[in-house]
Amino acid sequence: MARASGHVDANGAPPDADSGVQLAVLLHDARAGSADASQRLFEAIAPVMRRVCRGVLGDRHLDLEDTIQECLVDVLRALPHYRSEGELVHYVTKIAIRRAILVRRRGAQRERSLRVLEALQDADVRPAAASAAEHSRMLSDVLARISEVQGETLVLRVILGFSMEEIASTMSVPVNTVRTRLRLAKDALRRVVELRQGP
Repeated sequence: MARASGHVDANGAPPDADSGVQLAVLLHDARAGSADASQRLFEAIAPVMRRVCRGVLGDRHLDLEDTIQECLVDVLRALPHYRSEGELVHYVTKIAIRRAILVRRRGAQRERSLRVLEALQDADVRPAAASAAEHSRMLSDVLARISEVQGETLVLRVILGFSMEEIASTMSVPVNTVRTRLRLAKDALRRVVELRQGP
């Protein structure tokens, strides 16, 4: 959760009410031209973007750090359009998810090729590492098959651990819509698993 200073913790968890107010104050001051407030605001939301990018791309993705920086740029460009509808952290989370999914889709084929090369070069590959690679490939396949909103919903629920209510608040939709998107995303995941298992 967010600390008393208005910073979000390293886990990028959704903020409580007090920290949401503190972030809103920082945003107001940053818009008014305060360099200190701008710096503190970005320090507060950076862990959210880092957590999202790591969750979607994985710790070893070649473009992880670049994607986090791109998220910061995206947020900087988007903040003038933020109208204080919903929590600022939720707004930032949506921006980060969209950027991370875009990067993952663009680099899915390259990432698969690199993982295969790594596996061939490493004679001591452990089953756990292979399982993690397979999980990563399945996630790439699913994200490539489903709509953007379904992908965002899946990331929020499965990777970031948001509750149904938190997802609904973040995406500004009813909880039933969240359930429908998750069901469709899980159906796509089931089809990917079935294809990989074969007849």
